[in-house]
Amino acid sequence: MVGQIMGHLKLALNDSDAAKLIKEEDNSVIIQPLTMNGEFGTVCNINGANDTGSETNATHDLIDKFRSSLTFSDDINELIKPTLSADQKLNLPTLKVNTLEIEFIDDIHDAKCEDPPRLSRCPFAACDPVQCILAYREILTGCDSVKRTVKVTFQVPDNSNELLDYQPGDSFGIVCSNSSQEVDQLLKLLRCENRADSLFTLFHSEASKRLPNHIASDCSLRYNLTWCLDIRRPPNKSTLRSLAEYCSCDVQKRVILELCSREGANIYNERVLNPNASLIDILTWFDSCCPPIECVLGFLPALQPRPYSISKSPLVRCQYLEFVFNIVELPPGGLASAKRGVCTGWLNDLAIDSKVYLYRRKPNQFRLPECQLKNQSSSQNIKVQQITSPQNSPMNNHDLPSFDETGSERFLQPVILIGPGTGVAPFIGFLEHREVAKKQWNSECGSMWLFFGCREPSQDYIFQSEIESFQQSGLLSRLFLANSRVDDSKYRYVQHAMQHCASEIVSMVLDEGAFLYVCGDAKGMAKDVRETLISMIADVKDIDKDTAKVKLLEVQSQGRYLEDVWS
Repeated sequence: MVGQIMGHLKLALNDSDAAKLIKEEDNSVIIQPLTMNGEFGTVCNINGANDTGSETNATHDLIDKFRSSLTFSDDINELIKPTLSADQKLNLPTLKVNTLEIEFIDDIHDAKCEDPPRLSRCPFAACDPVQCILAYREILTGCDSVKRTVKVTFQVPDNSNELLDYQPGDSFGIVCSNSSQEVDQLLKLLRCENRADSLFTLFHSEASKRLPNHIASDCSLRYNLTWCLDIRRPPNKSTLRSLAEYCSCDVQKRVILELCSREGANIYNERVLNPNASLIDILTWFDSCCPPIECVLGFLPALQPRPYSISKSPLVRCQYLEFVFNIVELPPGGLASAKRGVCTGWLNDLAIDSKVYLYRRKPNQFRLPECQLKNQSSSQNIKVQQITSPQNSPMNNHDLPSFDETGSERFLQPVILIGPGTGVAPFIGFLEHREVAKKQWNSECGSMWLFFGCREPSQDYIFQSEIESFQQSGLLSRLFLANSRVDDSKYRYVQHAMQHCASEIVSMVLDEGAFLYVCGDAKGMAKDVRETLISMIADVKDIDKDTAKVKLLEVQSQGRYLEDVWS
């Protein structure tokens, strides 16, 4: 039990404070906080009594922090007790026999753990990954904001034309790594610290089987756990079935078997899957479980690059790529400890000037109307006009499409943008793109409406200065702001703002050929926006909702209702 609590205390610390956590022979847990001068201070018992009978304020604060982080501490015993009756028969997944074997080369150490990973796994890649430099990082939200929103800017090396051949609305894959703290903890739980940096070779005892192609067998364990393997994904039931075989405690084995059984499906969902419990969490709670490293390498999936939508136009500062995201904060619950998102936490902590691999993903149709033609059969209608930027202009040389009559019509089509929170990011690129195009073509574009939502404008109205500038220049025809945490706000959510001008929106979409874009949360906002739009069509056109839904599906089939959403 003490080992389990200590593991959660270590994760709760999360690099925000520094302390030693020590397990004594009498099974008490003590904390030794790091003082201002860099030395470890008074030793204190987790229950509050120290060796000298006195306690420092710093120690009190640290203990309070740890206690408050254990929000499920009242149920700590229940989580590792069998839930089903002991005589109940369990329907278990088939136990997979591990045939992987590992051989360490102890006298050769891997010096490449800081290097970028093997780049064989790039889903939906439209070009090879390119090594870029993290040039800037900016916090866009106020200090009292519920969410922390960050913009990162990457400098792209010269002669990276394939990477820069994008349009506003396109997405990029960012190759990230696992937290070094979590990698160290997993190595310790697996009792592999002494061989963490030794090279190894991996092979199957059955020669006919293929090795997992996402494992770099000519590198170290630390390299693989850092760059190649997803150590965060909740273990599936097949993995738990394997882990149970390596428990020396019968009670812990029974609990893990219950979690992976058909009868324990609800328990698995509540304690593992829904709260995102990781392999580290499982091994921390069930400290008698110590699987061999080759078994772990066999069931850990590949660490995948994370997709992010570009938040700028290639016509502006073209040697830079910008992305906006919220730091994902995963609360504790079930068997899961508090965590930050793998990629968002990594990007937030990454040092400026660090090397990061990025690649452009294959584009979908989430693009401005005039940019969509580039990937369609009518692309022969597009001519290319070379723009030369004035000296000291933020825009470098870039190709800007010059359209024939069909393309010009699309440039004049209305656009409705719906993007609360970070969903507004790709629309900043849309607006930048049309602003440059208007100047270069000396032509007006179609009307552009923006529906933006945030909690509190003083804290999380991101891109406020840019949006207001677009509005003042006349590029942004209408701006609707929804504030969910302001009592006297005119609109609470973006769909409420849409209802305010229902007849105009319905006319634009159904009669004027407007393009409507939705970006943001798939489960809540995007679903509500769609339902709101269906209700608006039904009310304005005086038809039933089923018919209104058909009309919206027709718009979607024409490529004029477009979503870029995530869960």
